[in-house]
Amino acid sequence: MGLSKSSSSSTNQAYGGLQSQLGGVVPYAAQGGQGISALLSGDASGFNKFKSATGFTQELSRGLRDLTGVSAARGLLRSGSAGKAFMSYGQELENKTAKDYLSSLLGLGGLGIQAGGVLSDAGKQSKSSSKGLQLPTPSFGG
Repeated sequence: MGLSKSSSSSTNQAYGGLQSQLGGVVPYAAQGGQGISALLSGDASGFNKFKSATGFTQELSRGLRDLTGVSAARGLLRSGSAGKAFMSYGQELENKTAKDYLSSLLGLGGLGIQAGGVLSDAGKQSKSSSKGLQLPTPSFGG
């Protein structure tokens, strides 16, 4: 009876292709975090760019125009309730846009983290080794 050791090692052949496809996405994790950090520290420049890119001003104008029409039709255009409605609409739209912005930043960060995880897993080497008692193969002589 003999003792034998066997081991094997292989690298993931897909790593190079995955690296070229996903390598540029990994920095999104940091960009998402930096965007959130900037907003929370009072830097609204990224948020303002987001609002501009998503048509915030046009949506605000359209909503206020509609509220003006409804208030005028009711004879309440210069009333306190109309003023409250205008303020409320603007604040609600701002809050919704801020939530959308934060969700976008979190999604961007998550995309980068997922890409990093795929690359990390693909870059690992798979190793296996087995040690055990190997029985000799019987030979039937003749």
